[in-house]
Amino acid sequence: MADGRVSQTPEIQGISTTTLIDAVGTVSETDSLAWVLMDAPLMHSVNNQSMAPNELHQQLASSVALWNAQLQPAGGSIEGFEVGGGWFQPTQYNIPDSLWDTFIPGTQVTWKQWLEATNGVFTTKAGIHEGALSPGEVQVMTTYSDKLTAIDGFVTWKKDAMVTTADQLGTPNVQMDATLQFDSMDGTGRAVREESLMLDTVANERATISSVLCPFAVDKSSTIPKYCNYVTMGSKVDTSLTNTVTQAKESFVGAASDFPVTMNYQIAAKGLTYDRVTFPMSGTASAALVVDIKEARNGTGLAETLVYKETSTASGSISSFNKAMNYQSGLIIH
Repeated sequence: MADGRVSQTPEIQGISTTTLIDAVGTVSETDSLAWVLMDAPLMHSVNNQSMAPNELHQQLASSVALWNAQLQPAGGSIEGFEVGGGWFQPTQYNIPDSLWDTFIPGTQVTWKQWLEATNGVFTTKAGIHEGALSPGEVQVMTTYSDKLTAIDGFVTWKKDAMVTTADQLGTPNVQMDATLQFDSMDGTGRAVREESLMLDTVANERATISSVLCPFAVDKSSTIPKYCNYVTMGSKVDTSLTNTVTQAKESFVGAASDFPVTMNYQIAAKGLTYDRVTFPMSGTASAALVVDIKEARNGTGLAETLVYKETSTASGSISSFNKAMNYQSGLIIH
């Protein structure tokens, strides 16, 4: 199993810019993006840990199993432990808002009436930056940075930037395309550019039926296990002569997790051609990828760790420097 997509918010935004500079002298640009997006059911919770074990609050294990069968598809749960004799000691009730006024299976009492009558610590929450993840919560954080400083040279700089918070399959949520041409005037000029794109995804276990459109996905797994995945890609050039093209893009917003989360980065660097004579790039070019994966299986703790790092560097007289990096993380639903 792997990353699931995060639903768009009710209000969506789009940002796009185009920059084109042709100059002799000094050119600089600094771009940055920080974006956090979460998706979780509004949850009403009661923590009874201060009272456990307490026979007054124990439930039949068979009843708890029936209740969880109602709660878990909506992202809720009853946590606790078995105390023997067919009894279960709840330590926390997590009731989705969608079931707040619904009768508890086998009773004529709603979850709202039940929880408001307890003596535990009562909380209602759904949102980012609240510490530990809520039951059924998925959260994504992405950052992007690009810094260019070109001094004492002939500079051509073109940058197209696009960010959309909408669910648009086939269209990246973040895409950055850039072209840098630089030639130092007397050999002492320099252009330095560093770009990076990062994606960090974390989630608690949640029901497959409420996250995936494909009706047969539950045959593969009834839940999407918890995960914590990190990936970053980028490049750096330090040069007195270059023609460098880069593209960074990623996609992670979606109403359903049938389609994988993706990130891609490409760099193509070479020299410049004057009067049919090509002069190689002069300087240093590098590109790097870091991936850190932590995955669980159904009903288990940490079941997989994967760390992959790769860096490519060229220095001196460079005829060409090309690197493409791709990351894809999705659910096995077929």
